[in-house]
Amino acid sequence: MKLRKVNPQTYELFENNQSLGTISTYRNLFHDSCIYLKFNLIKIPTTSPFAEIRKQEQKPLQVMIESSHTKIVDFMLKNGFKCKRYCFEAEVSATDLKHPLRTNSKVVPFIATDPIYSKCCDFLYKYYKTTHELVSPLTASKNEFITEVPTRSGYYSLDKQGRLNNVAFT
Repeated sequence: MKLRKVNPQTYELFENNQSLGTISTYRNLFHDSCIYLKFNLIKIPTTSPFAEIRKQEQKPLQVMIESSHTKIVDFMLKNGFKCKRYCFEAEVSATDLKHPLRTNSKVVPFIATDPIYSKCCDFLYKYYKTTHELVSPLTASKNEFITEVPTRSGYYSLDKQGRLNNVAFT
């Protein structure tokens, strides 16, 4: 296996002088304790490039990949990566539920100019920080995080004590 850095964020992999494709690196402001990898391989290598990439990047490696990329997932698992979290997407509506929703929670819209907006941002920041702690700890400050919130509107609900208990940015 030969590895050649073709630009600051891309490694090209070779076996028997034949290109197998590339592995690109990128950073995530929210999780800057590691380097993320993105695969663009024509063929799966027979040996691992990960130790060399980690050595050059001087940070642990992490990958976010769809489970449908089974050959790459298998290659990573065989070469020391561990699956720390599965993510799923689903589109559902109230009609898809087995049992009807039973809630008295009022869902209220908000926009960035509403007094509740900063509390919604704080709620999201705390939730994100807590849920990512074991997989990839949050490294962004609260201000950096809130600056990156993708929208300035959404919905919230309060519990019986008047505290935020659900927030959705839309």
